[in-house]
Amino acid sequence: MVEPGLDRRAAEGLRAPGCLAADIEGWLAVSDAGHDRVLVGQSVGDSFDVEHVVGRGEPGLDDGPFDEAAFRDPQGLALSGDLLIVADRGNHAVRMIDLRSHEVHTMAGTGEPAVGGVRGGGDPLETALHSPWDVLLWDYDLFVTMAGTGEIWRLDLRDRTLALHAPRTEGGEPREATAMALATDGHSLYVADAAADSICRIPFEPEGGEVEALAGSDGDHGDLRGPAGLAWGQGNHRLWIADSGHDRLRMLEPGTRRVEMVEPFAARLDGPTGLASAGHLLFVADTGHDRVLRVDQIDKRVTELAVEL
Repeated sequence: MVEPGLDRRAAEGLRAPGCLAADIEGWLAVSDAGHDRVLVGQSVGDSFDVEHVVGRGEPGLDDGPFDEAAFRDPQGLALSGDLLIVADRGNHAVRMIDLRSHEVHTMAGTGEPAVGGVRGGGDPLETALHSPWDVLLWDYDLFVTMAGTGEIWRLDLRDRTLALHAPRTEGGEPREATAMALATDGHSLYVADAAADSICRIPFEPEGGEVEALAGSDGDHGDLRGPAGLAWGQGNHRLWIADSGHDRLRMLEPGTRRVEMVEPFAARLDGPTGLASAGHLLFVADTGHDRVLRVDQIDKRVTELAVEL
């Protein structure tokens, strides 16, 4: 049931769901990008039981209570306890949803796109970002992909400083890049680069090693097209990839760099964007079909979740 007092287009369901976040306790969050809102609830049986509708359902940049807050094309999500962090792509901002106080706060960004590239080092709330697409929380660091610049930035939550983590370069030379999704196996960061049609691995520490191409046009195996979503499979220790341009899911074994197609599916995917892994379950935002699927990582059984608002 949706929390009392909220009239949230109960008959509408999802529209162009983007990114996802999930945990082993059954919580699931969905960026309902086409409705400029975020849905949070429980994955129960074959249903997504929505408990919180965050955002008033029209584009804007407003903090405050869930029913007054506003987003603009929200995408990447990072869930940690009672906090849900959102890459608010259309507002060029990073937002925080407090599930305990039922309020939304802006963490970084001015609401305007960065001109000439993101410039870190100052107050994150006075720093212009450029189309943040995904967020990943690791320890006290929040990693953010800037789809507009192809870079990865790191927000230190202890001293609230924003710094460049990985530039848009290869061998010291600028390259075309659209950094999209992030995932981690607990040792390194994995990045989906939609412009280069590739998957890269980078260290958590900037000085910790080289950027390594694993798959796609810059890798040894696999043909990707516009990869838009990543999730580390806790059930099979593989990297799941939403191969959006091919309307498919793939799996990457980082050690061998071997990419495999995931088959079969009861229905063809249409531009899958977001992935989230929780235990042996994988959740897929089948964006073009306005739905969320649940995949058992062991037997590959697929279930479409009914959205219960």
